[in-house]
Amino acid sequence: MASRGNITLNDFDGQAGSLGFSVAEISAVNFANHLTQMGVILTTLDPITDGLPVAYEMTRQVSQNASFQKSTVTSSQRGNKWAVTYRDNQETITQGAENIPNVGFNKIFAVEIPTASFVLRQNNSDIVYNLSGISVAGFGAFVTAFNGFARSPYGGSVQILEIRAVTRTGG
Repeated sequence: MASRGNITLNDFDGQAGSLGFSVAEISAVNFANHLTQMGVILTTLDPITDGLPVAYEMTRQVSQNASFQKSTVTSSQRGNKWAVTYRDNQETITQGAENIPNVGFNKIFAVEIPTASFVLRQNNSDIVYNLSGISVAGFGAFVTAFNGFARSPYGGSVQILEIRAVTRTGG
């Protein structure tokens, strides 16, 4: 079963929003690599969000900043989100020495990234990335990092299909 990663971002009002996603099972052998990959995800969020990353966690929480700190970007709001739609793109899963069919193959999943930097939207469109060729500057790096590190809830590798701007209330 896949492990989970979670990143918490604070908005200008000091309210927290989080991005949670599945990752490959964390072990002593790959823990350092997971920390590196989490760092890449954090780095790629910076140009596409206005929030302040305050914590991230995998098997244990590692404080990035004090959780009471606020973002300094006045437009940073946790209700401004990037809705990320992705699919499991791995047909088989290795268990021990055996490859078994992945029941999650081609299933669609979604996560939301809080404190989206809506100034990145272009041409009056809420879509900032899709497989048809739309890719606003800054999103390619996040897509590459997410696709390489995140896993579906079934443990398969993933492919982002679309990233779109959405507004939510209450977090």
